[in-house]
Amino acid sequence: MDCRGRARGDRGAALVESALVLPLVILLVFAIIEFGFTFKDLLTVTSATRAGARTATALAKQPNYQTDTGDAVAGVLKNLMSSRDIEYLAIYKADPLTGNAIDGTDFEQCVTCFRYRWNPNGNNGSGKWVADGGSGWGARAQNACGDQDHTDYLGVYLRTQHNFVTGLFGKSVQLKDHTVMRLEPIPSSNGCRAS
Repeated sequence: MDCRGRARGDRGAALVESALVLPLVILLVFAIIEFGFTFKDLLTVTSATRAGARTATALAKQPNYQTDTGDAVAGVLKNLMSSRDIEYLAIYKADPLTGNAIDGTDFEQCVTCFRYRWNPNGNNGSGKWVADGGSGWGARAQNACGDQDHTDYLGVYLRTQHNFVTGLFGKSVQLKDHTVMRLEPIPSSNGCRAS
């Protein structure tokens, strides 16, 4: 009789322990899921800024380089994120020491830049960038004719929204990233003149 009493007590203790530990295990599993999806979206944002910066630096001193840059960023995002989660893009002249906008302002307030907001309903529902300020940084104003110390740097900043799957850790979070690269020098044999 003593053995049976202990067995019942052990079963009860295991049930109580399971009831205490199971919510923590479930919370941990959901946290891993949420972190995984958030990290995937952050990598997508980083990839998009890099694709945009590579495109922009390769098109140094080319008219409408900013349009091709925006298309490169959107191309990466639209394949991996919901169009409704894309928010803001800035293509700016960067300070090579800090990576920030050359005029020292916030990425979304820069002056020597092109700023865009995303319209998910544009282009017949496929989405498009819509101008949202900045005085621009025209191709003619870019210096891509000198050595490393005399060549401009360009930055691409992107902001998106990530919606949590479970809602246990909030509704959503903004994901932001920027990439800075030096403009690819144009050979002087192509008639390039520094501004």
